[in-house]
Formats: sequence, structure tokens, C-alpha cells
Amino acid sequence: MGRRTLARSACVNGIGLHTGSSVAAVCQAAPAGQGIVFRRTDLPGAPVIPARLNEVQSTERRTVLGQGETVVQTVEHLLAAAAALQIDDLTIELDGPEPPIGDGSFAPYLSALQQAGILEQPGEPVVYRVTAPFDLVE
Repeated sequence: MGRRTLARSACVNGIGLHTGSSVAAVCQAAPAGQGIVFRRTDLPGAPVIPARLNEVQSTERRTVLGQGETVVQTVEHLLAAAAALQIDDLTIELDGPEPPIGDGSFAPYLSALQQAGILEQPGEPVVYRVTAPFDLVE
């Protein structure tokens, strides 16, 4: 199995949970190896924010990714839908600070991504495996 992206674009529109902003999340195919990135089309230069652990700025009541003022927040449901479909490469254009909350689940994103279809690309997917026991401490 190669890397996976979308066959066509998918869009989810609605209101952001924490900001109350009306926003559109447009998910588009991305080149193999790019990974998942957010592009803030409402900000000058449309900055890109990678969906990576080292981009996590905060986890209080929501996950905030980015640096300084260039952030995207409440990304959990959209990223969960991408993970459920094993999508490796995706560009998510947002015209606001957070994806729409929809019905409060990942279902609107899962449905939109499934309807867009999955396209296999060259390259090896990144697979994380737990190779040793670990403890979670509160």
C-alpha cells in the first residue's frame, strides 16, 4: 500500500466552536510526502501550518497548532477523520482560525472525505508503532 490522498476536493462549512466564526474547510489532494498541512487563506500570504507534534502550541480545551499568531485550533475532529481513512497527504484550506465544529463529532469530515474518494500515490506511508510498554502519568 502506498501513500493516500484525496481523489477530489471536499468541503465542510459551518461555525467554529471556540471562535464562533463562520468558516469553510476545503480539503484537497496533496503531493506524496507532503503530509497533512493547514493553509490559513484568511491571513496575509496564506501561511501553512503542518499537522505535526512539534507544532502543538496548546492543548487546553482544544488542540492549537502553529507558531505565534499563525495558528489553527480545534483540529481534532478533522484530523481524526483523516486518520480513520489513513490519509497521509492533505492540504486543508481554512478561511478562519478553526475548522467548523459541525455536529460535534468527526462524522461530517469523514463523510466529506469519503465522498471525495481516496487516491493512492507513490511512497511509503508513515506508520507509528508502539514497540515498548509505557505508562501515562496524569
